[in-house]
Amino acid sequence: KIDRVARSYLYAMMQLAIYSLKAFARAILWRNRGVVRHPIDERRDYDCLSILRLIRHQKTALDYYLSETLDELTIDRMVETEGPLPIIYAHYQPEASTFPEGGNYANHLDVVIALRRFGYRGKILYKEHPGSWIYYSRITGFSRVGLCRSVEYYRQLAALGCVFVPTSFQLRESDLQKLFPVTITGSVGLERSMAGL
Repeated sequence: KIDRVARSYLYAMMQLAIYSLKAFARAILWRNRGVVRHPIDERRDYDCLSILRLIRHQKTALDYYLSETLDELTIDRMVETEGPLPIIYAHYQPEASTFPEGGNYANHLDVVIALRRFGYRGKILYKEHPGSWIYYSRITGFSRVGLCRSVEYYRQLAALGCVFVPTSFQLRESDLQKLFPVTITGSVGLERSMAGL
């Protein structure tokens, strides 16, 4: 379960303000000391404005995703009339589970394009990873989800025939024959095969 604070846009903005003040204070202290730093120590994390852009990009993209998400009743009807359907269980990105471990499938657009190339013509359900709503974690700091999710990303998925499902959507026992999970390296594919499907 994901910490509610980590999912708070306002909390992330507050952390960004604190980060900015600390960066400003550090810059003043280092300048006043006259310390010459080794080039390897000059490597920096994203600057404050870049982090702000990432957070806003992430929020805009996820708000768009939510606005395009179908309700579960509509999804159930779609599965009944058109099933069996693939459902992509998106990975939290950026993360090693897709790049580099995903090989030729570093993002979900590549997966959808591959499904189309293999001849699949029907609808593809797409479920965003709940971790994509993490803006700031006490453990890892600012997420970089804004690098991998955008309004354009979701528009491209929709243009390729993807239908967005809520993150609360659960694969029920009765759905096991009607939906087949598609994942890059996720455990949901293994779990389904272990169930004998």
